Amino acid sequence: MMSISYKKLFKLMSKKGIKKFDLHKSGISPTTVNRLVNNKDVNITTIIRLCELLDCQPGDIMECIKTD
Repeated sequence: MMSISYKKLFKLMSKKGIKKFDLHKSGISPTTVNRLVNNKDVNITTIIRLCELLDCQPGDIMECIKTD
């Protein structure tokens, strides 16, 4: 089984000096940010928005992790 990890997102945000609050100011809801923190599913529109904000590709902010 596979799950999604957004650890890369938060590393990239840290590198670029972007905080979770900045995501809220950019129109990403607190609920969605919480889902990202907890490695829960988010919609593709959110992934696209994050990529626009961070000037990156989806693989730069998320990865599939094999779980058992």
